[in-house]
Amino acid sequence: MLAVALAMSAEVGGEVAETFGAEYDTDRTLAWLSENARIAAEGINGSTYAALAEAWSGVPASGAAARRRKDIDDLDAVGGVDDDDSDLEDPLGGDSFLDPARAIFAAALATRIFEIAATRSTTVGQWARREAASQAGVAKKIWRTRSSNSRHSRLDGEEVPLGEAFSNGAQFPGDPSLPVSETANCRCELSFSAT
Repeated sequence: MLAVALAMSAEVGGEVAETFGAEYDTDRTLAWLSENARIAAEGINGSTYAALAEAWSGVPASGAAARRRKDIDDLDAVGGVDDDDSDLEDPLGGDSFLDPARAIFAAALATRIFEIAATRSTTVGQWARREAASQAGVAKKIWRTRSSNSRHSRLDGEEVPLGEAFSNGAQFPGDPSLPVSETANCRCELSFSAT
């Protein structure tokens, strides 16, 4: 996540800085991007773990199934678990003990990865835009919605000094200080005013 965030920040931030005749200093971004990537990864992994725990709640684990559950719970062992689950019997009589996990990851591939990508793109991209504007000495930022059904339509066009929060408490669209309900799938963006 950090490598993608660094590349995105350099590209997006560089474009904004260039607009204002400045150069984007990526070294100044590393601490924030590193911490943000760590927190995002923990959130994504925590959500996945919670879904797995809920799917397996109440499932008695014994024999090979217990060994497999221990392997899955042990993050150090995940890489060493093979794909052959033919020795696992579902304690509840289904086809496989791993079917709930397969369903969770199939859903993640179908929809969740796109939501994560959109959210991360907004968070990192808009943070980089704001950071570049700050590095360039820009005075004001303006919230822009990009869709007709945005949760943030009331903010469209709101202008504040660069260092101040918008009326929703965010410094930028996708600001991780906001609840997930405010950041998930947000596609809003910032524009700037030099005066």
